[in-house]
Amino acid sequence: MGWNTSALFARGEDVLALLPVPVTPTGATATADEATSGLAEEVVYVSRAEEWQQLWDPSVIHLADADTGQNSLSVFFFGVSSSYGFILVEDGEVVRRLIYVDGEPSIDEGEPLPIEAEIPHPSWGPDEDWVWAIIKDVTGITYDEDRIFEVYACQD
Repeated sequence: MGWNTSALFARGEDVLALLPVPVTPTGATATADEATSGLAEEVVYVSRAEEWQQLWDPSVIHLADADTGQNSLSVFFFGVSSSYGFILVEDGEVVRRLIYVDGEPSIDEGEPLPIEAEIPHPSWGPDEDWVWAIIKDVTGITYDEDRIFEVYACQD
């Protein structure tokens, strides 16, 4: 699929409060496809359906400097450059940071999550399925094409 996007999942916190820029609701909604892979740079997409709120920033601009919060999972998919990774924060502390570039780990900090040993690695390295396996294991959330997201404008 070649995803190029980033997301922040936060448990017990308002995911919008973790952004480094103020946002305002647009009143619009978006499909899961648009939210997870849209090209708009001035908006983010939020779903609050579960215990874990999720915020997608396909431009990756706004999540780069986001606060990690107390309990969060940040992920990114860069299919074009074969870069995939995640940062897991528990009780305000980074407990796992794993970033792959061109199939090789470039940052590998913290104890591996048990799920990491169970995820198949294609010969070219981790991919979108790998990231989604991490998301599902940590948050219980899977890709749901019927999910509707609220659209927020970023005030840079």
